[in-house]
Amino acid sequence: MNPHDSAKFTKAKQLFIRNLILCSSIALIIAYFHFTGEPEPDITEQTSSPSDLDSLLQQASFLGQAHGLDEDPEQLSKLPDERLREEALKALQRNSDFNKSPLPAESLFIDAYCEGYHARFEEVYKTRDGYEAGYLFGLKTRLRSELEGADPLKVQHTPYHIRNNLIYYKERATQKHTLDEAQWILFKRDFMKGYSAGYASHDDTITLKSSEVFEMIEP
Repeated sequence: MNPHDSAKFTKAKQLFIRNLILCSSIALIIAYFHFTGEPEPDITEQTSSPSDLDSLLQQASFLGQAHGLDEDPEQLSKLPDERLREEALKALQRNSDFNKSPLPAESLFIDAYCEGYHARFEEVYKTRDGYEAGYLFGLKTRLRSELEGADPLKVQHTPYHIRNNLIYYKERATQKHTLDEAQWILFKRDFMKGYSAGYASHDDTITLKSSEVFEMIEP
């Protein structure tokens, strides 16, 4: 199958599964209210929107793109299709947004992930911006806690807290570091690693005052 036919097949498959999910939702709602004797709802308002599926497909693509960007084509070959689909499934299962997604769409999400992976594999994301920004923020958080006489073990932010702050400052970070959605995924991962290293550091050569001169994310 040539690439053009493959793309047409994928689009037809996506359309079929979208329609299947929509029809299944409608049938389940009608069956429920038929057997319970309750009035049927306005289906146009209560069924899942196709745009929800499109949003998840796009997100799956970004995850695949991030995977492709994270591998150096000069050192690694592309993953075989079977192995890539296994890795895609694991990545999707780790992402809470896909936990409640319709089961028939799982294959579509994996397809979108794999397409994203292949689309960005020849590019490389090597920047340490995320790690360095996270390191400085972790270091500054610890220095502040020590100056205030607090117990550093009780002040360190949880991964959940840091991730939420990063999301809040997403626009500022992506503009400052010129990141697209796939690169943002890798930036967040590196930021978390850098924060842990910076908070654990005992580098006395960097003071709170001197650390403030660095351009950095300030959650």
